[in-house]
Amino acid sequence: MKLSLLWSSSYRYGERSWGFVGRVLESPCITKQIWAIGQMSVIISCETGGDRIPDWLSLSPGVERDAGILPLHKTDGPARYAATRMAAKLNERILLNEYSAGLVDVTRSIRHRSVFPVSAKKIQEHERKRLIEEVHVPYRERLKQAIADQIDEQGYSIHLSVRSFSLRKNGKLQRTDVGLLYDPAREDEVDFCLDWIDEMYADVPMVRVRRNYPRRGTVESIHTAMRTVFADHAYLGIEVLLNRAWAAREVYRRDEAIDGIARSLCVLLDDETETDAIAYNVA
Repeated sequence: MKLSLLWSSSYRYGERSWGFVGRVLESPCITKQIWAIGQMSVIISCETGGDRIPDWLSLSPGVERDAGILPLHKTDGPARYAATRMAAKLNERILLNEYSAGLVDVTRSIRHRSVFPVSAKKIQEHERKRLIEEVHVPYRERLKQAIADQIDEQGYSIHLSVRSFSLRKNGKLQRTDVGLLYDPAREDEVDFCLDWIDEMYADVPMVRVRRNYPRRGTVESIHTAMRTVFADHAYLGIEVLLNRAWAAREVYRRDEAIDGIARSLCVLLDDETETDAIAYNVA
């Protein structure tokens, strides 16, 4: 695979003063031991990488596996691999939706017209309701609890969800290696992404990163749902989108890129914050 992964990265954001990290250290809501600031942690999740089918659904007399009703192929393997590898490298907690996104999309609200993919709409209504009750709602509740626990531990939560996207959409190239999606109205999310991009530029310059691309970070997602639950000073929700042109290739360069992304995040959350804590005289 040629470096850059898809296109060369030829830009860098200017030096940023303190940014997200500085604001966290100044925040009056941080009342726990400041030493925890030097050990910022994140929640990594993957909502689209599962491939399980509930036994009760696969055994349903009205469902035939070879009829295309059970979309067993509907799994985001590259995202699951990347999320798992990043979490392992960072020694962070990870939440995985083990069930196929081809059955029910846990990133959509239950009222969204696309919460059930087209193929899943062939499933009987009472079975769709059961998918909501046994897959959709429990996953969201687990995620909410993990976020609430992290806020209780360190005063705020940084939640990164990982998924992949196709190289082309509607015949057009989607020109980036990594997309960071966030809400532009949330200042901490903006600064966090800008700071992280700076670190990625230094650590993995072959990876091209774009903000709110290939789609906007305010489009309905698991993060827009969590933003309605948690205040902007306590919750940062960033969607990490990886281009399958490289993320789906089982080669060394893929692992090198994922490890570099994780390493840049570690620098942002660990080394830099420890240094800033000293600068703020809060050791």
